[in-house]
Amino acid sequence: MTGPELRHVPWSQTHWDREADVVVVGSGAAGMTAALTAARHGRNVLLVSKEDIGGGATPLAQGGLAAAIGPGDDPGLHERDTLNAGAGLCDPAAVVTLTCEAPGEIARLAGRGARLERTALHLEAGHSRKRIVNAGGDAIGAEVMAFVHYWWEVSVLTGDEPAIPEPCRDVWEDFKRFTRGLNLPIDELHRRIHGGHCTWLREEERRFVTPELIKASSPLVGTPDEIIDHLRSYEAAGVGEVVILCPTAPSREVYTDIRDHVMDRY
Repeated sequence: MTGPELRHVPWSQTHWDREADVVVVGSGAAGMTAALTAARHGRNVLLVSKEDIGGGATPLAQGGLAAAIGPGDDPGLHERDTLNAGAGLCDPAAVVTLTCEAPGEIARLAGRGARLERTALHLEAGHSRKRIVNAGGDAIGAEVMAFVHYWWEVSVLTGDEPAIPEPCRDVWEDFKRFTRGLNLPIDELHRRIHGGHCTWLREEERRFVTPELIKASSPLVGTPDEIIDHLRSYEAAGVGEVVILCPTAPSREVYTDIRDHVMDRY
């Protein structure tokens, strides 16, 4: 037998040169935290990311952050719930650290500009109190903007205008002006537009999320009576089943509302 063959990555010429005290690879939550912490201690930090700042796996996470910050809640209750839900699989010391430090971390993130819903807490399975903090206000915007991204993709691939609902015409024209103003090569423009696709809403795209766009992209938006009318029109058209999915954190409240105000009257 011979030993394993040793191979190496071919040498490539250096394209740029920088000096730094700390080099952080990745701009997700961990990378950004490390970079900001090092900078706060006076270090010269170089942050390297294959995507725009705020990319990586962090924006793809479902649900929210659990912290005992609501009325009648405390880290001890949070610890108990976590250990019960873990059914013996949790490291007790790690659970104590996480539950005790979570409120302070939520405050730290909010202090650095994170848009967290710290008063409208949500309840998830395994928790005895509402303690899920999320940025759910952006979830609808991300889903709605996915339709605009699709329209843009169709226009690029076909060279023709997609079928835009009339109430959304102004938004579509504004979005086209926005993309032209970026003045980027088509490949880079594609990555820029789809950067937060279906997962998070870019700050620069907030102005496009209008009530007209929300209604045009999802017929199941409106009062209970309007939603019931839409469901009956689907049934009349031969649709036998409708699956409703929503972000994890508010799911219990959403499904309860659908049960009480829509299905009981359908």
